[in-house]
Amino acid sequence: MVDERINRQGSMDVVLNVQEQLISRIALACKDSNKMTFLHGISGVGKSHIANRLQDSLSASLVISMSLKSTIEPEQLKQQLICELVTDELTDLNQPIAKAVYRAIEHHHQSVLVVIDNAEFIANQGLSALWQAIHEFSRVNQSNLTFNVLLIGDTKWAKPLHHGLKNKSDSRVAEFLVPTLTKQQATDFMMSVHADWSDQKIQQFVNKVPLEYLIPKQLIYAQLPNNKKAKFKVFLFLGAMITFLAIAATAVAFYLRTSEPVIEPVEIPQVQFDATNQKKPIELNEELPLNRDDKVLIDSEAQLPSDSQQLLEPVTELQKTEESSSTIERPTKIEAVDDTSAIKAKASIVEPSVKSKIVNTEQNDATPQTQSTVTYLHDEQKLLKIEVGRYSLMLGGFSQFESLESVKSSFSATDEKLKVYQTIRDSKPWYVLLYGDFSTSVEANNYVDNNLPTFEKMSPWAKSFQSIREEINVTTRQLENNDNDNN
Repeated sequence: MVDERINRQGSMDVVLNVQEQLISRIALACKDSNKMTFLHGISGVGKSHIANRLQDSLSASLVISMSLKSTIEPEQLKQQLICELVTDELTDLNQPIAKAVYRAIEHHHQSVLVVIDNAEFIANQGLSALWQAIHEFSRVNQSNLTFNVLLIGDTKWAKPLHHGLKNKSDSRVAEFLVPTLTKQQATDFMMSVHADWSDQKIQQFVNKVPLEYLIPKQLIYAQLPNNKKAKFKVFLFLGAMITFLAIAATAVAFYLRTSEPVIEPVEIPQVQFDATNQKKPIELNEELPLNRDDKVLIDSEAQLPSDSQQLLEPVTELQKTEESSSTIERPTKIEAVDDTSAIKAKASIVEPSVKSKIVNTEQNDATPQTQSTVTYLHDEQKLLKIEVGRYSLMLGGFSQFESLESVKSSFSATDEKLKVYQTIRDSKPWYVLLYGDFSTSVEANNYVDNNLPTFEKMSPWAKSFQSIREEINVTTRQLENNDNDNN
């Protein structure tokens, strides 16, 4: 819960000494030279707050502020900047960014600062266009006025880009990290924001928060739980659990009661015996039991399938038992039945087993014929064999395969770590370029930091083989459905 007595908007005006020092350093860098500056840190550490105060300190400059909410294309970013820099209604939206900046500086006689929050949404081509615009402006500018771009984002995004650009000659890039607060800084901040808290209560809260979460956003919305409310929540939770268990037990008991098997009584045929303890004579229209002559018939049927012979073995054992009994006399009318009837009686037992065997064989033979084979155009087959828990580095996605080949050519021609697979985006082919195979995402990111020249002008990020496999499978199903619709 949030303490309603604290003015949250006013609490954001609390400025720490470490923030003031960082603002002064960035302002000085913007006044002295033309640079692309990365302001980065974890979410909630106060990057946007520092950027707002920086604009106030650079009131003499023309500040263009943009806060991105979704991915922006390079051409869209360029046109939006030029619209902010226009000096008349006849401004050409297709002119270079550096030319538009130069005209704006000449018109307003002010330096230009472009502040872009959530800069992770800018594609690499857009960042490259901004970086080149700064260099082009530095080449043609003859005044002491400057052009700077401040990109605000997460450290995992900003740090690789900065390292890749700073190795260039005359790179004109800089970075500023917004660190988390120390316990003393956090205590001072809490005393300014939560004036109604006691010193003991503030110290108790600060000690419980891990060091990596000592950030202004966490401290502004901080509140220790009330003991009475905590006890009430515990009792409420226990009551809910007991109610749930009671309902679950009732449901299980009802299910077991309704799922008990019902055994229907089996009608046992009664055998009638006459006064002389002899069996009832069998009529010719009744189903005939197997007699002793069946043994000869079974032995003579050596060509029957093995399944049929196994089915007849218990019948043969039963016949042997009947032969050993001397107390039961065989009915006299059985001798009137010819061998053809005996063969039919035996065939009726063998036939279902033989038929089922043939049907199962036909089904098993038909199964492989109905399975469709998938033909992959790239490295999908190799990627599907890799464990889903591993990671690869995604170098980029391309709508044109020629663009992918152009990026791929920057690597060694025999680099086996490069893999390509195809997906579908907006009903059109989309080609993805991967690099390497790593056990964890941390290992993948560390590889990028240790091999920055390999990924020049790129911003690779770790992607799990779980998501790669899902994308390949979805694309395969879409292609198969398209083939079925065409057929």
